Amino acid sequence: MLELVIVAACMVGLGTVMQKIGLDRVGRLMDAWKSPFWDGGTLILASGFLFYLTALQTEPLAIVQPLMNVSIFVIVFIEFVFLKKMPSGYSFHYSLNMKPLAIAAVAGCFFGAGSIMAKIAATGSTLMGTLLNPLYILSLVLAGIGFVIFQWSLKDYKYASHTTAISGTLAIVVPIVAGILFLNETLTVPQLVGVAVITTVAAFLMLKRG
Repeated sequence: MLELVIVAACMVGLGTVMQKIGLDRVGRLMDAWKSPFWDGGTLILASGFLFYLTALQTEPLAIVQPLMNVSIFVIVFIEFVFLKKMPSGYSFHYSLNMKPLAIAAVAGCFFGAGSIMAKIAATGSTLMGTLLNPLYILSLVLAGIGFVIFQWSLKDYKYASHTTAISGTLAIVVPIVAGILFLNETLTVPQLVGVAVITTVAAFLMLKRG
C-alpha cells in the first residue's frame, strides 16, 4: 500500500504547482476558482487524497505522513525544469518573508490534525465505511481549513517548494507524535532513517536563497 502514498504525494506535488500557477495569474485568492490551472490542481489534489486515504487503512500514520513529503521533490523538479523558478545559493542567514511561511506552518498543523482523524476513521475499515465515519468528516473540516490557510501562504510567497516544505514538516511532526503517543505506533530503525532523510531534505530546501 505504500506505493499508493507515493502516487498520492506526486499528485499533491503536481496539484500544488498548478494551484500556484493559477494564483499567480489571477492575483487574488478570492478569484482562484476562475483559473483553469487552480481548478485542475485542486481536482488532482482531491484525487491524490483518495489514494492517501486508502493507504491509511493498512499503513501506520507515522510512515504514511513522512512519505507524503515526496511531493516537495515533485514541486522542486517542476519549478526547476519547467518553470525555471529555482532560486540559487544556500545560506543559513537570509531574509525571508516570514508571514506566509508562518501561515503555512499553521496550515500544516491543521493538515496534521486532519490526518490523525482520517487515520482513526480508516483503521480496520473499508473505503466506503471510512467516508461515512464522522471522524472522517471532521478530518475533512480540519483539512479544509488547512487548505484555505495554505492557499493564502501559497499566493503570497514566491516558491511553492518553500511553503510546502514548512506545511509538510508540521503535517509530519503532528501525526508522528500523535501516532506514537495515542495510536501505539512504533518506528523501526530503517523507518526512522527514512523519516529523518525526507524531513532533512525538506528543511534543506528552505535554505535556498532567491
